[in-house]
Amino acid sequence: MEQGTGSGAARSVRAAVRALAAASAVARQHPDRPELGHKARLHAARALELATRGHAVTLALHAGAVHFDGQPLLGYHADEPPFGPLRGAGIGELTLAADLTVPVAEQLIDRLAAMPTGDRAGARLAAWFEQAHLPGATLRANLDDPGQGGAETFWRALPTPMRGTPALDALVQRDAAANLPALAARQLLDDAEQFGVELGGLLERTMKRLLAQDDLATASWLLGEVQRQPSFDHRIGLRLVAMTRERCDEHWLREQVAGASPQDLMAVTSLVMQLGDETAERFAAAAAEVAHPLTSWLCELLGRPS
Repeated sequence: MEQGTGSGAARSVRAAVRALAAASAVARQHPDRPELGHKARLHAARALELATRGHAVTLALHAGAVHFDGQPLLGYHADEPPFGPLRGAGIGELTLAADLTVPVAEQLIDRLAAMPTGDRAGARLAAWFEQAHLPGATLRANLDDPGQGGAETFWRALPTPMRGTPALDALVQRDAAANLPALAARQLLDDAEQFGVELGGLLERTMKRLLAQDDLATASWLLGEVQRQPSFDHRIGLRLVAMTRERCDEHWLREQVAGASPQDLMAVTSLVMQLGDETAERFAAAAAEVAHPLTSWLCELLGRPS
């Protein structure tokens, strides 16, 4: 029996595919937060173990999505690991061996995470394929017939986008650096040793601005830095935590979770993890209420029952 076809099998495979994509996103977006990466990796490994229990699982990569038994499970962008780069490198199928164990699944996740990505992967990508030997998995090259006129053929037929002019590139770079609250927060922390506790009021106003703009990645970073740096009075950290908890009410959390991209979801999760059990409970409840597909994974990451 190569793979299950029942609805239960499809659900477990879908959960495994989403957990694998989430683990890859966590590892790449939060290299400085190993505890997040470890939990996401373990969750994905357990999901892979469950999905392959008693049978192999073949995942097809085409038309911008991962398919199982002819049904799309998860869409991906060309640069979104692990499935986007695999498809871009000409891989059409990823077959997971039957009865994967958690240790083998973790090795597979690590190998996929080490896959070079980006426009300049080139020779590094070729070397990765030569040395891949993916534990518990087999890769098969894409067998699509370009003459079939499928969705991918259509997109490939589009003209290559023109390169931006130097003036446009400069404008984009200027706008990317124009997150003034984030720049101010970093400058304040750089000056912490000189000004110490006197920065408390400025940091509170900066945090208020970050939360008002829903810049959760910077807010999470600022909260963590203030609580870690010994130059700050611990009362500053407590005030920032209290401000953030007040912002994270049920209505706001539902808005953040509904339709969130993986990157946005990790930003709000990182923030919530620093706010204690009560906020984590509200966050888990909000994810369940809006039926977010990563609810189970989020609850496990936060230590809350799904």
